[in-house]
Amino acid sequence: MLTVESEISMSREEDMKLLKKELTKKLEKTRSALNANSLCSANDEDMLDGSDDVNAQIASLETEEIKQIKLALDKIERGDYGMCECCDTKISAARLHALPYAKFCIKCQEEYENSTEDSL
Repeated sequence: MLTVESEISMSREEDMKLLKKELTKKLEKTRSALNANSLCSANDEDMLDGSDDVNAQIASLETEEIKQIKLALDKIERGDYGMCECCDTKISAARLHALPYAKFCIKCQEEYENSTEDSL
């Protein structure tokens, strides 16, 4: 007979497996987009209309996203995935499904964003 606690634990474990699959899929998709963007930039050199800056920014964002995805996959392997890096509480499953490489819980993310806005 399963207890509520073991059912929650199994549910969390199943969530982690699902999120790992989602992260791996997103990593492949982002890598493909980055490669496609690089190929387009190389083929369109005669169309220099400022799009190089945009392409560079997109590539930078995609590279950062790849980095965050890899960090999340490493956390899954270590067993500390889904924990807020600030307050060390569990990040909600809903947040992890929305942003699988989230580092902070909603509360800490809002505090972080507010503190960076105040410093501008």
